Amino acid sequence: MKLKTIHCRSLAIIFALGVALRLPAQLAVPQHYFTNSPDGANPGTLVLAGGWLYGTAVNGGSANSGMAFKLATDGTGYSVFYNFPGGTNGASPNELLVNGGTIYGTTYAGGNSGFGTVFYMNTNGAGGTTIYNFTNAPDAEYPIGGLTAGGGTLYGATTSGGSSGRGALFKLNTNGTGYAVLHSFTNSPDGATPRAGMVLNAATLYGTTEYGGTHGNGTVFKLNTNGTGYTVIYNFSNTPDAQFPCAALVISSNQLYGTASYGGSHSGGAVFTLNTNGAGYAVLHPFTGPTSPTTNSDGAYPKNGLWLKGTQLYGTTVSGGTGKYGTLFQINTNGTGFLVLNNFSSAPDGINPQGGLVLNSNTLWGTTYLGGTYGNGMAFSLLLSPAITLQPASLNVTNGNSASYTIAATGAGQINYQWYFKTNTALAGATNNTLCFTNAITNLVGSYLAVVSNLYGSATSSPASLVVVTAPNLFAFSYNPANGSFSLAMANLARSTNRLWVSTNLAAVNPWRVLATNVIATNGLWFFTDTNTIGKKAVFYRLSVP
Repeated sequence: MKLKTIHCRSLAIIFALGVALRLPAQLAVPQHYFTNSPDGANPGTLVLAGGWLYGTAVNGGSANSGMAFKLATDGTGYSVFYNFPGGTNGASPNELLVNGGTIYGTTYAGGNSGFGTVFYMNTNGAGGTTIYNFTNAPDAEYPIGGLTAGGGTLYGATTSGGSSGRGALFKLNTNGTGYAVLHSFTNSPDGATPRAGMVLNAATLYGTTEYGGTHGNGTVFKLNTNGTGYTVIYNFSNTPDAQFPCAALVISSNQLYGTASYGGSHSGGAVFTLNTNGAGYAVLHPFTGPTSPTTNSDGAYPKNGLWLKGTQLYGTTVSGGTGKYGTLFQINTNGTGFLVLNNFSSAPDGINPQGGLVLNSNTLWGTTYLGGTYGNGMAFSLLLSPAITLQPASLNVTNGNSASYTIAATGAGQINYQWYFKTNTALAGATNNTLCFTNAITNLVGSYLAVVSNLYGSATSSPASLVVVTAPNLFAFSYNPANGSFSLAMANLARSTNRLWVSTNLAAVNPWRVLATNVIATNGLWFFTDTNTIGKKAVFYRLSVP
């Protein structure tokens, strides 16, 4: 006669311990791949207005002269709303300026004289009109940067033209009247080749030149909106100083922030800051650059400006990083906390982000100049605040077995985890993305959830239940030779339902049948006598929870 019993294993509870995880730089989410024609190619900086992102591509489109597009902030609704026809109507559009329901911008080429244009149109693409055609020097020529608006006046810069052919600053009323060259660059000592738009603070414009100045490595300048008071407030010098700034500045109070495409202590470019009066200049971060090509993890050669929110600066580099094709980074305005948020790698990922960033709520948007599925660049988004991508799943486990919950999340920078029992009891030491009980017992029954957090916010997982199915114990039996019966003693949790099974032939097709079902008493014990055993050669018993 054989008797089968099931015993619970000894209790042990272990949380998966560990410090908050520092995840690899998160991947940006592609939102649109540019196809060249009839779609555009080589997109630039995006502009946020009225829940839409507006941008241009300098190439492609139906006439292969560039186009303007828009995209909703949820990633839907992409459309080309204007194709630049080239020729006298302009080609190769630059960054847009959205003012109410009107878009203003410049084209690098085309126009009546072939030196570029200033245009406006409605946000639906209707009414595209050239309001100024750049002509030969001493006029400004070949704008690359965007426009800045102050009242009813537009301000901009061109890389060439002016009285010395080294570039110029201009103004123009939004209706196309009042055009004037505000300053013609001469290379030294005032700078040369301004490649970006300017930032306006009260009645003063601030900007950069890529070249020229006292040392020939570029300048930061200021100028009154009426064209007076042009002043170089900083001359970039040789490495380890930053060199060759080609991006627009951002301003907070009396502090300016910008990037330089070269220089710094490693010749990979730099993030810098200075006061609006030129004092307090400092390199906030020198990019590793080509001096360490195999270990360059932070990026190299920032070509565009920064986005400022509070004390955080966000920007891109066109090269370097672990993916070798550029990075998206953040840094505090005091130079601390530099962190790569995304590494761009080879296609189908986008590569070489040359456009600036725009922040909508907790999502950064940007473009890459090349790469993507078709090699013509892409628009992407990157969520800063945490988002849960894998929820913990509810578990049913047998008493004494292991139970493990796992959660996955994305978000910028360091991701922190904290697990809770019944939504409000923090579990000490449970600060990893996995929560594990090596031996689950009934007093752990309940719901568990995790709160995921980073610098930008937090997200709470859905609750996941833990159900512990107890393993009953058939712990004693006795045989009564007088009547051939068996008495069995069993134990389990009070008020749990249990079934006693019997078999006299384990080789049969269906050897087991239910002998009795019982709800265990409050003392956790169940006693049962089987009198139907006389004449049986062998009797087997099994105890289970339904």
